[in-house]
Amino acid sequence: MASPRVLIIESEEHTLNALYQSFASAGADVSVARDGEVGLEMAENDHPDLIILSVELPGRSGYSVCKNIKRSPEISEVPVFLLSATATPETFAQHRM
Repeated sequence: MASPRVLIIESEEHTLNALYQSFASAGADVSVARDGEVGLEMAENDHPDLIILSVELPGRSGYSVCKNIKRSPEISEVPVFLLSATATPETFAQHRM
């Protein structure tokens, strides 16, 4: 059985390292993107099994990346786990699809 492929899209170094170590130590094949544009491109090209996505990203917000992922027929079924250091439940609700 192949290792699950996880894409982490996160710009904050400490969080990125912690997530990477957690998934890698569990046997996942982990890819990393540090901004939204690169992350979206990687998701479209690599078709991961899970995407961990930060809301706070340089260049393109995680909300925008998530909307593009969920509108893409090729990757819309990939689970996306959104992370945020500052968003409130109300902010998440405003961006719900």
